[in-house]
Amino acid sequence: MLNKRFNYLKRAYVTAASSLIAPGLLTHSQVYANSAAEVVGMAYDAEGEHLLYEEFHNNLSRDGHTVRYAAPSGELIAEKNLDYSTRGYQPSFTLTNNITGEVLKVNTEAQALTLELLEIEQGAQPTKKSRTLTLDVNAALVVDAGFVNYLTSHWETLSAGETLSFNFLLPDHLKAYPLRAFEVACEDNSLCVRITLKNRLFAFFSSDIHLEFDRQTQRLLRYRGRSNIALNDGDYPLVDIRYRYF
Repeated sequence: MLNKRFNYLKRAYVTAASSLIAPGLLTHSQVYANSAAEVVGMAYDAEGEHLLYEEFHNNLSRDGHTVRYAAPSGELIAEKNLDYSTRGYQPSFTLTNNITGEVLKVNTEAQALTLELLEIEQGAQPTKKSRTLTLDVNAALVVDAGFVNYLTSHWETLSAGETLSFNFLLPDHLKAYPLRAFEVACEDNSLCVRITLKNRLFAFFSSDIHLEFDRQTQRLLRYRGRSNIALNDGDYPLVDIRYRYF
């Protein structure tokens, strides 16, 4: 069960995050805090036809913010708290999924990453799984939603058509996997980026991430890829998320 729930990190790179992944999925405090009091993400299925859930990004600041994931009915699915105050690329975060009954905590303070997963079943004691990893803070190591911070920090590189390489941490494996990001064609007012695994064998079994940014504000406008939130069937669906700023 624990390993199954951690699969979103493998499949979404999050997740993110969102709640990327994703991260979850895809939360970037500097971009969201740019003249926005709230950001709402509408997460549709891969075909863009059916609304699966909504993301509400609040308490926006350069140091972090909160994300609430709600079903179309308004029911709270999950909640995520991100803290970028120590490292913009390696945020600490807590993700609580009300559907799976799990709480994932990642702390990236100091020189070590601490991972804790609680699996809570009604009427039972939580199952706890904890691991620690020593980080190289000078490496191009990205954690969870920090990868959007990383991309916008290398905006000129991407805009010039160059490929950006970085390592994305999978906490369940305590291992970082190399990714590459590069610009792809899209509308004139947007910068579109595709993220893939550098390893061709792994890339064959995974879904790429497609991002669309506003060229002027560097705000994230759209995310297409694997969700970082498990829904009722326990799976992490492919989603098409469109973001609005208020």
